[in-house]
Amino acid sequence: MADADKTILFGEGDKPTGLKPPYVVIVDGPHTGARFPLKEGINIIGRLDECHVVLDDQSVSRKHLELNLEAQGWTVNDLQSKNGSFVNGALVEGSVVIGHKDLVRVGIYTIRLITQEIDQAEEMEVPSQDVGEFGTMMVGERPVSGETARLGAPGKPQPTREVTSPHSPLEEEEMSKVTGFPKVRTWVLYGTLFVVVLAAGLYFYWQTVLAPGTKEEKKPKETPVATKPIEPQTIPLGPPEPVKPQTVPVFLDCVANPFPATVRFSAEGGEAKEIGKTPLKVNVDLVPNQSYDIEAQFEMPEIQETYTSKLQFQVSPDQSTLPLLFRAPLGTIKVTSLPRDAALYLEAYFDYNRFQGKPIKLQNLVLNKPIYAPFGRYIVELRQLKQMGDAASAIEDIVFHREFVLKEDQPTYVLEVTEEGLQQLPAEIRSIPAGADLFVDQKKIGQTPFVGTIPVGKHTLTVRKDGYFESTEEFTADVNTPFKKEIVLKTSPAGEKINQAKANLNQELYQEAVQALSDSFTLNPTERETAEARYLLGNVYLTLKDFQKAYGYYDQAKSHDDFKYWAKLGMANVLSEQKMATQALVPLVEVFLNAKEEAVLREGHNILRKISPLRSVVYIQSEPAGAILYLNDKKLEQTTPILLHEMGLGSYRVRLEKVGFQPLDLTLNLTVNEFNPVLAKLKPIPQ
Repeated sequence: MADADKTILFGEGDKPTGLKPPYVVIVDGPHTGARFPLKEGINIIGRLDECHVVLDDQSVSRKHLELNLEAQGWTVNDLQSKNGSFVNGALVEGSVVIGHKDLVRVGIYTIRLITQEIDQAEEMEVPSQDVGEFGTMMVGERPVSGETARLGAPGKPQPTREVTSPHSPLEEEEMSKVTGFPKVRTWVLYGTLFVVVLAAGLYFYWQTVLAPGTKEEKKPKETPVATKPIEPQTIPLGPPEPVKPQTVPVFLDCVANPFPATVRFSAEGGEAKEIGKTPLKVNVDLVPNQSYDIEAQFEMPEIQETYTSKLQFQVSPDQSTLPLLFRAPLGTIKVTSLPRDAALYLEAYFDYNRFQGKPIKLQNLVLNKPIYAPFGRYIVELRQLKQMGDAASAIEDIVFHREFVLKEDQPTYVLEVTEEGLQQLPAEIRSIPAGADLFVDQKKIGQTPFVGTIPVGKHTLTVRKDGYFESTEEFTADVNTPFKKEIVLKTSPAGEKINQAKANLNQELYQEAVQALSDSFTLNPTERETAEARYLLGNVYLTLKDFQKAYGYYDQAKSHDDFKYWAKLGMANVLSEQKMATQALVPLVEVFLNAKEEAVLREGHNILRKISPLRSVVYIQSEPAGAILYLNDKKLEQTTPILLHEMGLGSYRVRLEKVGFQPLDLTLNLTVNEFNPVLAKLKPIPQ
């Protein structure tokens, strides 16, 4: 572990910032004020660089003691150091429980355990007793050696204390090998030191015990002076103080979509504070496996709205970077053109607040610049000043009105309104039945269903269709807003009978339906009414299993374009009911190739599933026709166009050959119950 990871130094008078409990601080000895962070588990204190807390002085053994966070709290264990360890002045024997602000003596150092937030003055407070009671004595000052200089300023001398040898016999034997001193000389030095210490002890005993007794007999008795008893220092027992959770430094890598957002976060669980704007990488200290909340605010000044995206996360003990992606359910509104003097208003119903509309007036609008807005339903209006009465009276009149939705699969709305376009409003006009001629102010504009534009203003709308009475009505469109209209045409006498037959069919009254349809033929029906009556009769006889009559009526009804493909589907149904699947595919294929109406195609696929539930149908046509077909290298007798049915699931090789044209190879991949039309265009062989 590098020294920078073990020690955080503060100059004299500095406040400890950036380091949170638990840690130990030197309150007496060299490098006073140095702080060492502690970890959960065992923290070794000693002179070796591999120790968690390095105190580089000869009074400290290589591995002096353990400071350990256990279930009962923090404990101290001396590692058989030469000079021993002391807690609050008491020699450590075995495992000793310590707590917040307790003092530990290690060689010439006195360190304090800090487990709670305190101010610096309280942290650096030193007991009034002389430090000698910890088992050392002061002998002066000396320059800091090269080994200890890394804890303090370069070249600055530090006070040291001279103590007994910190080495065990094994360590001394190793040192004697390195230094070259003979072992005999070492024991001579120890012996001399023992004699000096013994003599000093005897002198101290005589001065403090024997001499005062003899002097009392010669001196007059003095009145004892009351002194304050010295309170013994004790090691606190009982349950340990609660330990704050250990934290790990983690980089939060914040990204926002669809545009940058302001991130707010509080690691302490209090009120969230702004920490920056995405993209953002910020380093924070977090407790592993603890849940945290973080949020990002998306500002949309054009519509005066703010959306907040919130996330909850945890970090693992070994995690160094945590990616956080904030998403906002936002789309864009893009205005490409507007009429002059037109003010743009919005009324928004956001998906996260659908029942409360928010009125918005877009000001300082920049054309073609996307405006971010939350998903939801919007009403857009253009307003212009309209003169009322005298020249001084004017009101803001609505001249354009639209509704649109922003959602996941429709995230963009483009508004383009020109001066000319403002005078044309979108129209969608339908009639029942469809196919009627549509007139506006006696000018034909198309047939129903009609989708297009009509001029703003007052108009006369006319709908005409053979066999139905003409429908005429007036309407006024002062505001450019979508015009939708559905007109039910009244029928002729023959049409009344046909409608009566439809009602009978819905009630399964088949004989009554046949009677009503036969009556329609006597009431001068139009060609369309005649075709519709024959088609309905085909349906009745198909239901009654009279296949010959059903097929005949369908064959007659196909002469009119409105019922051509419906009648062919009826013919396919008749043939299918008679187990004539191959013949039934002929009219069915014609429907698939030529019909455009979705309802007709949908019904055709239903019939195909009935005819061939597990097999597919392939129709191959070539230009020019008459090409020879090879299917999986097998030549077929019939030339193109050709209808292949009962084709199973799988892949097929197709080759087409025709004299004078280049061969063409194809691959067909078929699923279940599929109609697959193939048009092959053959290329002539170059001359």
